Amino acid sequence: MTSLMRLGSRAVRCRLFMSPAKPACAYGTQKKAETTSSVDKMRSDRSILEQVLVKEQEKPKTAGQKVKQGMETSMYFAIAAVSLTVLAGFAYVLFDMFFSKESPDKIFGDALKLIRRDGRCQDIFGESIAGYGEGSRRRSHVAHQRYNKDGKDRIRVVFHVKGERARGLATVEIEKDDGVWDYRFVLVETQEHPRQSHVLIDNRK
Repeated sequence: MTSLMRLGSRAVRCRLFMSPAKPACAYGTQKKAETTSSVDKMRSDRSILEQVLVKEQEKPKTAGQKVKQGMETSMYFAIAAVSLTVLAGFAYVLFDMFFSKESPDKIFGDALKLIRRDGRCQDIFGESIAGYGEGSRRRSHVAHQRYNKDGKDRIRVVFHVKGERARGLATVEIEKDDGVWDYRFVLVETQEHPRQSHVLIDNRK
């Protein structure tokens, strides 16, 4: 009986040693090590990002450092205020140059639209009419004159017009009456002989 028990114990030990399966504790230890490594890596990456993006500014400790920081802050605010003022002025200049009713470029553009739509102007210059100021077409300057007569402000604009049939000059004048700008006259005249002229608008008294 004793010999049978010894043989059974040996058989059990042989099965345990010959089993190909890995112990469960070894798998759990390996998985825990991988998880710990991933967490450490995430912490390392986060610490680098925090150093670059959300690095806390060192607080001034001495009175001199506080004064220096205050001066730097005031300087930044002053620079921002000056920049906003310059941008506002630039925006006003652009608006006045291209969108204001008393802008020479705006007067030129609106008058050219009237000339292009006018049937008589199409008969004189052709169906395709171009307009431009003095100088080259890339750096064109619209000739204009501001003056006051009889207590009313006036602006006169002169520019070139050109079509397939002829070329000439357009003269436009607007007048400010009771705070409102309106056309005083718009006329065109050819430069070639025989000279032809046409008045599109005439509010002269």
